[in-house]
Amino acid sequence: MNKILEERKMRKEMYKKFIAIAMSLTVLGIGGTNVSAAKEIKPPVKTTVAKKTTRKPKTHVSHCTMTKSVMYVGPGHAGMYPKTGNWKSSNTRVATVSTAGDRDGGHKVTARGTGTATISCEVLKTSGNWVKGDTYKWIVSIKKESIRVPRTEYYYMKVKLKNKKTYLTLNNKGRYPKTKDWKSSNSKIASVSAKESSKGVHKVTYKKKGTVTISCKAANSTGKVVKGDVYKWIITIK
Repeated sequence: MNKILEERKMRKEMYKKFIAIAMSLTVLGIGGTNVSAAKEIKPPVKTTVAKKTTRKPKTHVSHCTMTKSVMYVGPGHAGMYPKTGNWKSSNTRVATVSTAGDRDGGHKVTARGTGTATISCEVLKTSGNWVKGDTYKWIVSIKKESIRVPRTEYYYMKVKLKNKKTYLTLNNKGRYPKTKDWKSSNSKIASVSAKESSKGVHKVTYKKKGTVTISCKAANSTGKVVKGDVYKWIITIK
């Protein structure tokens, strides 16, 4: 009797083991229904969108001293520059600026005299770090008259024919620069002597009523006079 019970118990244990093995094989997909593998869920890829500059226009100010007669200014950097306009100088007797820039966005500033001038421009189109309406200012100082380019000075005089003559000279605070190329625009109205007397004086002789221009050119630099400067006296004879 005991032997029969033990055999039944052994059969029951073997049956349990068989069921356990069969279930394991089914889960692994061997000999039973296939179990599809779970799909891998990847996180969404983040895309970076360039932010547009939304700030308000502002003014940028720089200070510089000219050591040569010409320099270039512009708001560009790292090989990039915005579209600009309204280029101007606050004092054209000290410095002038070209309205047209070069291919690198630089604008030519030319020294005209000693003093300070503000060169300015405005950004016309938003791009990169620039905003439409941005203003750029360069406060330019010119301390040495000798660095400026030659310029033309005009003087106006009204005289009477009966006085017959007058004398012209370049008096630069007691110093008289050398001059050349003295001439009259109309020798029938007035003539000028080519040779100068003491202190650089040239004689102008009136011949008849009218308007005439007497001119000369500086032959050297001294004080505020720069070699190549042109001086013109517009004389009206009545």
